[in-house]
Amino acid sequence: MKYVFVYGTLRPGQKYHHLIEKFVEKTIPAFVKGRLYHLREGYPALLLERDLSSSVEIVPVRGDLLGFTELDPVLPILDELEDYFGPRDPRNMYERVTTLAITSDQSAISSTVYVFSGEKLDWLERNAVPIPTGDWVLGNS
Repeated sequence: MKYVFVYGTLRPGQKYHHLIEKFVEKTIPAFVKGRLYHLREGYPALLLERDLSSSVEIVPVRGDLLGFTELDPVLPILDELEDYFGPRDPRNMYERVTTLAITSDQSAISSTVYVFSGEKLDWLERNAVPIPTGDWVLGNS
C-alpha cells in the first residue's frame, strides 16, 4: 500500500476529496509534526518540522493517510490541484515530499505529502493565519 497524507481539502468529506475518492483503498487518521496555516484563498498550507526554525511552535498536524494500491493514477491529479510542476520548480505552490505520519497506535508510516517549503515561512507569517490546534477541518467547520 502506498500512502498520501492529506490535511485539508483532500480529506474525506472535504471539497476536493471526490477527485481521488475512487482510488482510495484505506483511510487512517494520523498526524505529522509541523505548523499549519489557513490561507485567504480557503485552503491550508503545511510546513513540516524539518523545515522550521527552533523558534517556531511545532504541533501535531492532524489529517488522514489515504492508502492506494498505486500512486500512478493519483499523483497527476494531486500535482495539478496542488500546483506542483516538479522538484523545486519555481512555479510550485506546494512541494511534493516524503515524510513519516504517525497513527493512533504510534506506527510511523512513510507517505507522500504536499507542503510549503521552509523558505515561505516569512510569507506565511505575514499573509496566513496559523492554526494552533493543527486541525484545519475543525478550525474551518
